[in-house]
Amino acid sequence: MRFKQVATTIVLTLGFFSCSTRAQVVATWTGTNGSWSNAANWSTNPSVPVNDTSSGYSVYISGLSVDSPTVTFDLGVGSITSLQTDFGAVLQDNGRAPILNVVGSSTNFGSAPVTNYGTINWRTGVLNVTGDYYQTHFGQGFTTIGDAAVLNVGGQFTSAQAGLFTVSQGGVTNVGGNFLNGDGTVGTIGGTLQVGGSYQNGFAATTTVSGLLGIGGNVLNGYTFDISNRGIVSVDGNFMNTPEMSPSTLDIRGALNVAGLFTNDQGDVTVRSGGILKSGSYVQSSLGGGNSSTEVAGTLLTSSYQQTGGDTTIDKGGIISANTFTATSGMVTVNGTVDPAAVEIGPDATLQGSGMIIGNLAMGGTMSGGDTLTVLGNYQQIGSGTLDALMSPVSRVLLDIHGDAALGCGSLLDLVLTDGYDPLGHTFVIMRYDSLVGRFANGGSFWDDGYLWDITYGQNEIDVTAVRTPEPRPLLMLGMGLMAIVLFKWLGHR
Repeated sequence: MRFKQVATTIVLTLGFFSCSTRAQVVATWTGTNGSWSNAANWSTNPSVPVNDTSSGYSVYISGLSVDSPTVTFDLGVGSITSLQTDFGAVLQDNGRAPILNVVGSSTNFGSAPVTNYGTINWRTGVLNVTGDYYQTHFGQGFTTIGDAAVLNVGGQFTSAQAGLFTVSQGGVTNVGGNFLNGDGTVGTIGGTLQVGGSYQNGFAATTTVSGLLGIGGNVLNGYTFDISNRGIVSVDGNFMNTPEMSPSTLDIRGALNVAGLFTNDQGDVTVRSGGILKSGSYVQSSLGGGNSSTEVAGTLLTSSYQQTGGDTTIDKGGIISANTFTATSGMVTVNGTVDPAAVEIGPDATLQGSGMIIGNLAMGGTMSGGDTLTVLGNYQQIGSGTLDALMSPVSRVLLDIHGDAALGCGSLLDLVLTDGYDPLGHTFVIMRYDSLVGRFANGGSFWDDGYLWDITYGQNEIDVTAVRTPEPRPLLMLGMGLMAIVLFKWLGHR
């Protein structure tokens, strides 16, 4: 669904509880553990804090003046203007599906209609909040929506200072505005969280999804975002994975669907085996100077993949499917599959791996390694593009092209030997193809890594053969002769 519907749903749900003009009364919990309906537990005794035509109640459950009380809401239906739970205090429902409506726009305490410094545990029934919901207080702001409960928040939900928000299996939370996880922990443990606005996962914040998370706006992940193998996240806007003060990580074992642009700037994105990331387009950059990485062992689906910095790795069994794949900088390692219409590697980028590219490959950067990369399409080496082949006793063809090959006038071949390997007299296949146009700029023979190599351009492959080692240079021989004469004369005068 489009999550703009969330806001409409909440307005329809909560609109009936709008607050009319009435005297505001602060009701403070004075008991220990007890029931909401017992007037003796309230400073408003003999009145129980429930809004009526004459009075609106701002409820304050203190955990400081009273030793960690647990308050059980046991009314069938009740409305109050605002709610604040203090450090150590617990508010819970009675397990009989009650409905509590918090209908104010602010509290008498200068914050959101619901301010949770303690614990709210809603296991059954409905908790409706017309305005904002705020929880904090250094690890003590806990909210749990149970397996038979619904939380509706018309405004913004904020979890800060190590607050904890959990939607258990079967539970549902609808937020009409934005969701700000400042530095807390948010988990949909089999439950559903629908956000009509944007979602921000800030510094030191963690979001874990093993249920459903729907977001109508954009997502900014600045720290840790995990999607389990049972988790599904749908984003109607864009998704940006970028650190606020430390590396941001996105780990996908389930499914992430982003309708717009996905940007990974100085963060780490991992799509595990079985995981799926789908986006309108994908950009990886390192604009702030830090490194970015994308590792795909599952599936990444996008219309275009663009790398301007960092590293992309497609593991064995992994696949990136896109109409175009472009890397202008950084490293691209293909041990799995890239399935685009075209792949282009720019001058400052390097391609390596033993996987497969299903499409045409234009190499303007460096093709590196000693494994075989298969190209199911045509190959074109452009500009000063370089084939950098690592030579060893077990070297295999570097490029296996199931199509046509074209070498531009600036194309280079660079051969690098493994430590101590003597290739003299051995022939190596560098490239296979259906047909070839052009030659390397190295010429028919060239010196590289201490050996003279001959290049053979065959009908369907290019071979190189190490034909000899360097001969002593004339100047070097002359210098050694002069040194011998000087040494001889010196010895003769002793």
